[in-house]
Amino acid sequence: KYFFIVFILTQTFYLNAFNIPHLSGRVNDYAKIIGDKCYQIEQKLEALEKQTTDQVVVLTVPSMEDASSIEDYSFTVAEKWGIGQKGKDNGLLITVALAEQKMRIEVGYGLEGVITDAISRIIIERKMYMRIFSCFRRKERWKEEY
Repeated sequence: KYFFIVFILTQTFYLNAFNIPHLSGRVNDYAKIIGDKCYQIEQKLEALEKQTTDQVVVLTVPSMEDASSIEDYSFTVAEKWGIGQKGKDNGLLITVALAEQKMRIEVGYGLEGVITDAISRIIIERKMYMRIFSCFRRKERWKEEY
């Protein structure tokens, strides 16, 4: 009984341990790494949602601040934003943390049969990493030069 109360209290504290960015649309490019492609991506994600009802949201942040891991950060943001249809839990959050050089695809239970952990890893390693890695490198160069 006491374990449950302590667990709830620690989870409540943890959820408020870092700032969660404001949800501004399907593409939330707070790290400014997507640039002028935001509108195109937003349109594609809107079309996907109309076709399938699945909600996909992209979040890039300069840093995860005080979050302990990309998994915790991504999960907390997805929960707070309420991505996916109620009752279907068909939301997907793509999170990129620039300072930490971390990426994650957080998948709602309703999509786990389609987007497994293995598929998420393949998408990150084969599709996202090389494109976004150049942004990580530019940031490192900028730090060295200035």
